[in-house]
Amino acid sequence: MDQKLSFSPTGVRQLVSGAAGHIEVDARLGKGSQSVDSGLLLLCHPHPLFGGSMDNKVVTTLARAGRDLGLAQLRFNFRGVGASEGEHAEMQGEAQDLQLLIDLLQQQYPRAPLVLAGFSFGSGVSSLVVGDNPQIEALHLVAPPVSKYRGTYPDRYHCPLSVYQGDSDEVIDAQATRRWALGMKSDCELHWFEQTGHFFHGRLTDLYRAFAKEISTLGQGGR
Repeated sequence: MDQKLSFSPTGVRQLVSGAAGHIEVDARLGKGSQSVDSGLLLLCHPHPLFGGSMDNKVVTTLARAGRDLGLAQLRFNFRGVGASEGEHAEMQGEAQDLQLLIDLLQQQYPRAPLVLAGFSFGSGVSSLVVGDNPQIEALHLVAPPVSKYRGTYPDRYHCPLSVYQGDSDEVIDAQATRRWALGMKSDCELHWFEQTGHFFHGRLTDLYRAFAKEISTLGQGGR
């Protein structure tokens, strides 16, 4: 693979060649960092057929937490969103594109600790891919639609899992997600947000804090 990703403090929007055409990505360095080697956050956005994009406010909140901790962030648009080419592919094509980006990051930055995070539909894409990538140090899933995409979310992962779920989610079955997280057979931390809907309206600061606390040990062998 001869493609290269360029990172900068203010972000570089660029196109990467994928199986269905170009993939639009945004690559940013962490605050005060001149290198990607301190850690990488790879972020997946919500459902593309319902307005989801890499500029979704939940996704950018997670990216901002990584930035403030000095970690590089890579966001990208799924097929058919923004400048990304192709058509919606029911998670399978999106997972293929995510895997391509992971391979590219590993080729360019083999020493950089990697953490994967996804919101809603993006959490399903992340869950599909994480098992094939032992180099991923942690998985973070925000409002995962466990009851909708059965078979996408196993009961065990090779890396620590953090789940962030609002109790008043109007889009997915919050209680199903809670039961799944509490029944996990591997390391799992559930962050349960009272009086919080799917998009974390009014609670983005709390989500930021919870996520920042979890990723603050990236590359240090802990949560």
